[in-house]
Amino acid sequence: MGTPGPNEPTGTPMSGYGWPPQPTSPPPRVPGWTQQGSNPAAPVPGWPPPRWGPLGPGRSEPVRPAWPGLASWDRRACGALLDIAVGAGAMTAYGYVLELFGPVTSLARLVLGAFGSDVDVFKVGFYAIFFGWWLWQWSLRGRTGQTLGQQLVGVRVVDVDTGRPIGPARSILRGLAHLLLDLGPVGLGFARPVWNRYRQTWSDTVMGTVAIEVEPQRYL
Repeated sequence: MGTPGPNEPTGTPMSGYGWPPQPTSPPPRVPGWTQQGSNPAAPVPGWPPPRWGPLGPGRSEPVRPAWPGLASWDRRACGALLDIAVGAGAMTAYGYVLELFGPVTSLARLVLGAFGSDVDVFKVGFYAIFFGWWLWQWSLRGRTGQTLGQQLVGVRVVDVDTGRPIGPARSILRGLAHLLLDLGPVGLGFARPVWNRYRQTWSDTVMGTVAIEVEPQRYL
């Protein structure tokens, strides 16, 4: 065996003979560290996806985004307009049916009035369609992350920590928060995703949700 050179430490295994030792587990996670030359938005293999940043109380600044691309404001607006259009179309169709069967509805009102009922059950039908439509859409969004309009434009609402749908009950609360927090102050909450870092409305921030872009569903 030859004499070690001046720059070669004595007793140290040489390259190719098991040196340097290969790590058996991912390195410790240091906040703000990314692999040199890698995409900062890509998660490091073997590490769990990081959480989002200051989206609510107790949330920390993110190292990398946790989910796919955030949904743009115009895409979210198109999905909402589609939901409104379908709901309004159902109520309009119901009105046309009442007009088409006008004599029948008039007779029904007379019969109900004879029994002392002063409630217009057909007018109640409008309210039933309105509230039934939105409760169904909000529940659907809670189970799948998408209303009908969001399915068509490719938007999904998920929890900021898990990336999963938020459940029907929480989704209904989010819908009510839209009316109180976003529509209430002159509708500014609906425009907030234009300038917000995470494209959230105020109700998104309160409920801990984000809207992400996914592949639109095709029904034809």
